[in-house]
Amino acid sequence: MKVTLIGGGWDPLIAADLYAPFAEAVLDRGGRLVCLLQEGVDPRRWVKHLGGFGLSDVSVVDVCPDRGVPMRVIEESHGVLVCGGRNPLYQRSLVALTRGMAGHLRDQQVPYLGFSAGAAVGGRFAVCGGHET
Repeated sequence: MKVTLIGGGWDPLIAADLYAPFAEAVLDRGGRLVCLLQEGVDPRRWVKHLGGFGLSDVSVVDVCPDRGVPMRVIEESHGVLVCGGRNPLYQRSLVALTRGMAGHLRDQQVPYLGFSAGAAVGGRFAVCGGHET
């Protein structure tokens, strides 16, 4: 499973180094990406950015405090991107998926990219598991 965790901030000089390998992994699996984005954030920037790496089949799912993310959107994707925003919001919205999502991503080798808050919720005991040394 390809896991990419980006702490946050935006540097266009290294964006390709960060996103291209993830996009390639998603495209190798079929190209359907689900992008979990904090409610109220305009998704066009993300969709355009991801399109620059060949990802044209992007489904944006609003993450909001009063409902969780349906597991089926994760299961139907070839890659998962959890964007930035308020960490507690993502944690509340994804908590019901924690074990199911981690198992699905691991068992099906689904690429995961977490940006900022998405990186924070992507660690051990969270969305995509983690590992101990």
